[in-house]
Amino acid sequence: MRATLDREVRDIMHYGVITVSESTSSQDMCRIMSDNRVSCLGVDNGREIVGVVSSTDILACGGRCMQGGTQAGPPAVAGALMNEFIVTVDVGDPVQRAINLMVERHVHRVMVRGDGHLIGILSTTDVVREIARTVKGTPEAVMSHMEKFEAGIKGSGQTDAARETVYD
Repeated sequence: MRATLDREVRDIMHYGVITVSESTSSQDMCRIMSDNRVSCLGVDNGREIVGVVSSTDILACGGRCMQGGTQAGPPAVAGALMNEFIVTVDVGDPVQRAINLMVERHVHRVMVRGDGHLIGILSTTDVVREIARTVKGTPEAVMSHMEKFEAGIKGSGQTDAARETVYD
């Protein structure tokens, strides 16, 4: 895990940010997220990214988002659902810094800047995927008793006598 934390954001981030306009409906955002297999979209005002809408933001607006509006209000659009507070890191920052910001700010992703522009996204899923990729073998904590027995791991609750086969 230490190897992942010491890497730079550029090594594990997703390059590119899918953006929508402030007037994009929640239904269209759902379709765009699904088609592109992403959980957030940047909201662009025509000049720059001014916010982020996540799948959680859409879910939080309830039925109004999916029904195109109700008596309680107009249809939900990106400009109304977006979070204007964008947490950013630099492409050359250590992954540990990005994780610290996600934890401190209670967010699941940070936008990544390079040369003064937003160039990508780093999510908690990206970090977990990278940690899993770099871990050697299966952690004992996720092994069943039988797998521990077969691997001969001490502390699996098996005695030396129980490890012997019938033939022995």
